[in-house]
Amino acid sequence: MDIGSYARLEARTQRLEREVRFFRKAAACAAVLLVAAITFSAQTASDSKPAEVLRARGLIIEDEAGVPRILLGAPVPRVKERKRTDPTTGIVLLETSGADRLQLGAVGGPQMGGKVNPRQSPAVGLMVNDPSGDERAGFGVFENGQCGWGLDYPSQREAIVAAVMPGSGFAGIMIAADKEESPERALLSTTGAGETALKLSDAKGMERATLGVDDKSPSLKILDEHGRVLNDLVTGKKP
Repeated sequence: MDIGSYARLEARTQRLEREVRFFRKAAACAAVLLVAAITFSAQTASDSKPAEVLRARGLIIEDEAGVPRILLGAPVPRVKERKRTDPTTGIVLLETSGADRLQLGAVGGPQMGGKVNPRQSPAVGLMVNDPSGDERAGFGVFENGQCGWGLDYPSQREAIVAAVMPGSGFAGIMIAADKEESPERALLSTTGAGETALKLSDAKGMERATLGVDDKSPSLKILDEHGRVLNDLVTGKKP
């Protein structure tokens, strides 16, 4: 090999060595940038998690025909399709006619015969209505301290009612007939005075049998149609 060829080979070798060193440095820089990018992406994803919480005053969910069927809000959004206009905070399910079928949350007053009536005290609970929007069942806790649940007849008369009244110490369950006058048929209750009783009434609403326990003794009484005691089956006493 002549001197010229040797010089050209040496120059080419040096150039290749410089290129290898350059690519090594470039690869190292690329690796550092890749790690930094991955770290930044993970941090960004972590920082963005709070954005998954949706803040809104109300939500309207429509059916396939574009009719509002579920309202959610504080208070629920007003829509022209809803028949009721009283405010409710929580969830309202609407019939296609616009009647309230269900309220969950700070419920409004009960609707009976197409008319919304005020409650004795503001309540939080669950109210379930028939297709016309009249109340048929419900559970609630009232601001006055009372709580209870009830099931109604289609006539809107109360059928079964359970109530707790802390003010008087009363707690009980009442079963009634679908009758406008003297509907009560059975009452199981206890009072703050320590009296517990089961009372059964006839079709006229007159008590005909009572089973009671107080702080003295139990009693089991049979009464006539006028409410007079015929016999006390515990003591054997007769009038």
